Amino acid sequence: MPAETPEAMPAESPKAIRVFISHSSRDKPAVEALARYLRSVGIDAWLDKWEIGPGDDVIAKMNEGLEQADAGLIVFSARTLESCWVRAEVSTLTWERIQGRKVLIPLRVTPDADLPPLLRPLCHLNLQDHEGIADALRGRRPAKPGLGAAPGSAVEPVRLCLERRPDGAVAVTAELPGAAPFQVVHGNGLPPALLAARAAFLGGFGPGRDLAARGLEALEADLATLGRLLAALCLPEGAEPMLRALVDGAAPGTVVEVAIEATDAELMGLPFEALRLADGRLLAIQPAVVMLRRGEAPRREAAPLPWPLKVLVAVGAPDVGTSGGAVLDYEREFQTILDAVETTERLEVQVRFLEVGHPEVIASAIERDAYHVLHLSCHGLPGALELEDEDGQAVRVTAADLVDPIRRAGRPLPLVILSACHGGVESDGGTGASLAMALLAAGIPAVLAMQTTVSDSYAAKLAGAFYKRLTNRESTLASRALAGARQELEGERQRALARGAPLAEHLPEAATAALYVAGREKALADFAADEAPLRDPPVHGMVASVPQLPIGALVGRRQELRRCLRRLRDRQQAGGVVLTGIGGVGKSSVAGRVMQRLKEEGWLVASHG
Repeated sequence: MPAETPEAMPAESPKAIRVFISHSSRDKPAVEALARYLRSVGIDAWLDKWEIGPGDDVIAKMNEGLEQADAGLIVFSARTLESCWVRAEVSTLTWERIQGRKVLIPLRVTPDADLPPLLRPLCHLNLQDHEGIADALRGRRPAKPGLGAAPGSAVEPVRLCLERRPDGAVAVTAELPGAAPFQVVHGNGLPPALLAARAAFLGGFGPGRDLAARGLEALEADLATLGRLLAALCLPEGAEPMLRALVDGAAPGTVVEVAIEATDAELMGLPFEALRLADGRLLAIQPAVVMLRRGEAPRREAAPLPWPLKVLVAVGAPDVGTSGGAVLDYEREFQTILDAVETTERLEVQVRFLEVGHPEVIASAIERDAYHVLHLSCHGLPGALELEDEDGQAVRVTAADLVDPIRRAGRPLPLVILSACHGGVESDGGTGASLAMALLAAGIPAVLAMQTTVSDSYAAKLAGAFYKRLTNRESTLASRALAGARQELEGERQRALARGAPLAEHLPEAATAALYVAGREKALADFAADEAPLRDPPVHGMVASVPQLPIGALVGRRQELRRCLRRLRDRQQAGGVVLTGIGGVGKSSVAGRVMQRLKEEGWLVASHG
């Protein structure tokens, strides 16, 4: 048997899976193709052609391959068992499966190839299914759809690429299915009118702006102007009609995925979700459309984490007087999240709330459990967040400040949601990366951020609609959940307009949220994997004589809650806490929340009243 040096095998893990392939010489070409594929994806395939050279002891080499193998593949064709060598290998591999519990997968060359009686109960694969064989060797099962979920959607990819050239010109390339790329070069860079419209957009809809004085028509007109200017920039001549036809002609279940790529922070920071089609419609809220920003692909993609979907929620709400920002209505946002997942929480979603929103506290929680989503509710500014320490003092946090402790925790974190103003706005006066892009660069696979200021009401509603879609398991792609949430909230806004609701209930915020992904977007959760719930189940209510009010009812008592918990957790000091005050100020509500948190941590909690 001539020896041949096998192809180099990329190191996928510290110890690659070793697999022995038993086969007849008649099937050698097809088997060698499989072995080369397995090695190309990091699986150490043993093939006699590569392992046994002139003068080698054939029996010793084969015994060595069988002994060191973690798994076995047996290739069955019409005449496989005529080979005495294969019959001996089948006996050994079958014994190892039964006694040594090693993985053994029968492979059929043709559907009618016969299997020995002891192997007939095993699920077999086709020899040509290289990817399926690799997944089976790694223990991966095909992802199963959720109960009642629609089949996978067809995707029509649209790619908008913006590049700043050395002379300052901006080149835009639009790639649409079935057409040659469209390209335009803006020789003078970004148009001044677009920059002015974007500056107005950055004013947002948060507190402190006299929106009523301007009126809804003025706000809508500004956004329409911004949308037309973005279309003129991003859609070269001929691209817009084709994009419009693609969106309007999409078959039911088809997704038009609009991915934006850009070469610098200013270009990536443009509010593409405000882009309008020629007929005035907002592209981002069309039923078939999904929009995302795509950064550089990671060097190594992580597999989706096992179910249930686990969400870690942290708030940055420093004590009054230590922060320059207005008081946030984070309780409403938290309650909205719980309401969105309550029907499936016990089975498919678990939500944990942290009482202190500090990077080290967040990292400690992630070190204990792997979470699919980190949801941060706080004030934000270009390039940073305002979180808090255990004493309630404001702490300004950059991407590195947030990610470095999480990296030390040694667990992946698929998605970060920045429920904060300006998470998608470039830093350093427009020259540095936004917080969202900085998080991608630091290794976070996906970030959902706001491109301007955002009202408390919209942030809470968006969170609820987003998580509701993730819990439906129709898709655990964040881009799909965001698209559906955006469309739902715009529908609610139009209904509020029709009934003459106050302006605060129908602010035009549909273009505020943006999703940033590193490379190809991956599903957040693997519902085909074995269940991996939180070690300590979250507690959102208890049976007790002390009132257990919803999170949304505990407003303005975060400082007291934090101080109570810090004092009770201090094992170095004996004693407890006494809550005093006139009736109706929330003493019982704080006590009830303290009980919930301590029970989560394993305390035995009793109430007497």
